[in-house]
Amino acid sequence: ALGWSLETACALALLWCANSLSFQVVEKWNDSLPLAATFATVAFLADKRWVYAGIAFGLGACTKQYAPLAFFPIAVWLWRIQQPGSAKRFIVSAACTAGVVSLPFILNHGDWLLARTLLHFSRTPFRDDSISLLNLSRIFLGFGEKSWIIRMAPFMGLLGGLAVAFAAIRRGRPARGQPLDPRAWHGEVHVLVLGLLCAW
Repeated sequence: ALGWSLETACALALLWCANSLSFQVVEKWNDSLPLAATFATVAFLADKRWVYAGIAFGLGACTKQYAPLAFFPIAVWLWRIQQPGSAKRFIVSAACTAGVVSLPFILNHGDWLLARTLLHFSRTPFRDDSISLLNLSRIFLGFGEKSWIIRMAPFMGLLGGLAVAFAAIRRGRPARGQPLDPRAWHGEVHVLVLGLLCAW
């Protein structure tokens, strides 16, 4: 419908599949909301509609804890491409949208924001019946469920994913003041999608 190339369509399909919660529409129906918002954000960024992209991202960032992580790769990407006013418009519109959506909840119970978005999940015990590489490593290497490896694994995974995402997005930044070649624009969007895949 957007007239994108086959490569872009496949990249977006991979972005959808990169999140393990994408298909849990019965028990985790709201996980489709940040993914849909991310698609809208990428679509608006591809069309250079910075304000609409910020609004879409602001809505998505208010739905699940992992959605705001996409802000960092997007911000680095916008800084790299140096389109006039792109980063400022995106950030301001995203912040205003997220603020309007979150304000009633913060005013009602501001302490719940931290408790339910971060502390609840950081205190969740490790599941030894999970189907994951971490649990497989635990079984074969023999370390306990309360070892420092289990406690640090989510943070190491997050830092590793963001590092690879930044490395993919940061490459070949154009010289300051030099406009981006319009013919290379879809390639830049592909780079952003690749960065989001790595982050997630």
